[in-house]
Amino acid sequence: MNQILDPVLRKDKFEIWRKKTNDIISLVNNISSNVKTTISDTPPTTAYNGDLWWDSSTGKLKIYYDDGDSVQWLDAFTGSSLAGTSTVISENPPINPSVGDFWWDSTVGKLKIYYFDGDSCQWIDAFISSQTTGRAKVSISEDPPMNPFVGDLWWDDSTGKLKIYYNDGDSVQWIDAFVYHNNSIVSIADVLPASANPGELIWDNTTGKLKIYYDDGNSLQWIDAFVYHNNTTVNISDTTPQNGTSGELFWNSSTQELKIYYEDSSGEWYNIVQIPEQEEQKIFSFDEILDSSRDALNVLEYDTSLSHNFKHSLPQDNWEINFTNLQMTSGQKTKISVIVEQGQTGYIPTEIKINDNFIQVKWNKDTVLDSEENPIPSDDSIDRIEYEIYCIDPNINNYIVLGKIEKF
Repeated sequence: MNQILDPVLRKDKFEIWRKKTNDIISLVNNISSNVKTTISDTPPTTAYNGDLWWDSSTGKLKIYYDDGDSVQWLDAFTGSSLAGTSTVISENPPINPSVGDFWWDSTVGKLKIYYFDGDSCQWIDAFISSQTTGRAKVSISEDPPMNPFVGDLWWDDSTGKLKIYYNDGDSVQWIDAFVYHNNSIVSIADVLPASANPGELIWDNTTGKLKIYYDDGNSLQWIDAFVYHNNTTVNISDTTPQNGTSGELFWNSSTQELKIYYEDSSGEWYNIVQIPEQEEQKIFSFDEILDSSRDALNVLEYDTSLSHNFKHSLPQDNWEINFTNLQMTSGQKTKISVIVEQGQTGYIPTEIKINDNFIQVKWNKDTVLDSEENPIPSDDSIDRIEYEIYCIDPNINNYIVLGKIEKF
């Protein structure tokens, strides 16, 4: 059980211990800001002047000390100054401690001492690491501070930037504590600087555009931070600008045209959408073709390069149609009309061909068909046959032909 001492005597003994402890802490801080502490029952194989080692086999704190002639592990505290103290390693603080007792908090990895401040007793940190914020300081000057510690802050009065002393693993240097060009601070100028840090932003007051200093791998230059012509802002004027940025949009209010600036060899404004003028009503002619067939089967050839409207008068027998020169590509459609003036006996073309290839017609559901799926004609009437042709693949003669007949 720990000896119970008079509080005043405890305080005197603690002041002696504290003075020696402060001397050791000063030594450690002067030697290195990167002191390493090891806990083991054997000394570390590699150590530097000022390193600490907690000998878990004896319960003593050692310091690696260079006295000028040799280096060795020494007791960090002498037994005479710490007579009656105890050291405990645990996750929880010891019960009934005495002033000056040590406790290694294995949860957080810190050495604590039971301390009497004149009013009360409590566990406090035995060391204040030079790497904690308690040691960090902020300097305000035009020149960097001398002998800084890692984590120290410096407000550069000449540039208005906050710097931090940083160890990247290879070296230590002052770096920007904030990337200023990515926060709300943006420079505003009428003239762009000749050079800047890559990524820096500036508002070009002359053009009203936000610029960023960009490294494309080959060179550094100011470029637009946003592609303004791709947002909702489009220039509107009745006069076309002399030049623009490639891809920029412009609405010509005098001609009602939307234009885009394309930076080719010449750099010109081009219409994005061609707004067609109102077409005049076109008058189409139709070819009247009688029973002039190319063979005995009465196959009538209709040249579609001339017209898509044809007429056939008084057919005398069953006949066929061959639409020639029909130039279509996949995905296109067209309509062809044939007017038939029926005589006393009506006839409807039984087959059609497109460029000499037979095509089956799919007739409208309202069309009356005979047993051979051919339309039934009317006598002494005028029939208008409308063929709606869809081109699937002209190379293999693949068409869809829809047929409809109107009687007059």
